[in-house]
Amino acid sequence: MDDIPAFSDDWGLATPLYTPDTYPKPPISLPVIAIADNIFLDPSNAEVAVAEVGLVVTILQSTSTGDGEVVGVRSMEVGRGGVSGGKSRKGMSRALVKDMVNACLSEAVDVVQELDKTARKQLAKEGR
Repeated sequence: MDDIPAFSDDWGLATPLYTPDTYPKPPISLPVIAIADNIFLDPSNAEVAVAEVGLVVTILQSTSTGDGEVVGVRSMEVGRGGVSGGKSRKGMSRALVKDMVNACLSEAVDVVQELDKTARKQLAKEGR
């Protein structure tokens, strides 16, 4: 049987759950990976395949100025994770986790602002 999506992933056709004026904003989850000391937000499939560490950081915009609060951090399975050839993965340092979370926090405001712009355009297009 073919894998047919049960939903549309076209954001232009999506019905917003929140209006752009809603505050507090809904939380957003940002995927972040690390390859050595390099941190990548919203990685591509190829980047995930070679990543050493992956996290999904969930951030809630906690003030109207855009400051964010981390409300969740979970690991994400990445290409070099797990056991390979009898060697276990090296893990991650606390400093790397902190850097990855801080990278998400610093970019979350921009992500939320772009999502707001997209939602406003869609609502204007629909005449709402």
